[in-house]
Amino acid sequence: EKKPVLTNDPDNDPRSGGVPMGHESIQTYLGLPFLVYEELVGALMLSNRSGGYSDADIDQLGPLCEISAWMIQAARNA
Repeated sequence: EKKPVLTNDPDNDPRSGGVPMGHESIQTYLGLPFLVYEELVGALMLSNRSGGYSDADIDQLGPLCEISAWMIQAARNA
């Protein structure tokens, strides 16, 4: 799916695939897609924020994700 992924309990989230051996544990997670016309061109992944993540974080980071997506697309087309 090309939607944000937010979990403040990844150990009990059915979407979680775990972490590779030796990787730091993930206590909270926010993944945001970079989309250009519904095409996924990149993503921002954040983890382990004290107090977790919220929908407000998704809203606040939305413009950054949009600008980043268009910058990636422009670089690919250059």
